[in-house]
Amino acid sequence: MPKMKWGSGVTADTINNAEEKGITVYDGPLPPKGVYGWDVKFLKTGETSNKNPQLIIGLELNPRDREDHQAFKGFFVQDFIVVKDTTAWRLKPFLKALGVSAKDFLENTVTDEEGRVTKIGTLDLTKRAPGIIAMLQVNRGQNKEQYPREVGSYVGPMAGSKTSGSSSSEAKTGDADSEEAPF
Repeated sequence: MPKMKWGSGVTADTINNAEEKGITVYDGPLPPKGVYGWDVKFLKTGETSNKNPQLIIGLELNPRDREDHQAFKGFFVQDFIVVKDTTAWRLKPFLKALGVSAKDFLENTVTDEEGRVTKIGTLDLTKRAPGIIAMLQVNRGQNKEQYPREVGSYVGPMAGSKTSGSSSSEAKTGDADSEEAPF
């Protein structure tokens, strides 16, 4: 069998000395159900087994200044929202937490070649991770042993986190662009 020639100047030393980037494996205690601050680590487009479009959301727990949440810093959870009319009730609070309008989501979502969402309207996801507030609950569905927690619902933007600078009138619902958490 022929050996692959990777080219592009990459060497074993280049790989071995490269700085690792991405999501760090969490090795801490399991957070109890409750409301937490989260950094959106990634948004990706995908497809369900039924060929419905879905949004894959990667969230990392950000304890902010909450002393009782510090032990859970870095806990990671994924959420999957199918994008169709019967699941709009799940999508609406997530978009509101990001500070983007439904119109911008549907008409102005930009992805890279691998399906990662890089921009929704004026929200540029390549610049920084938006902060949101979401409820963590006990997983009652499949894979309970492997994934004991799941996102229950999205509450709103994290205090002090400018999630979007959208000028769309749909996005300006009063609290979507606010600097304050809704509670």
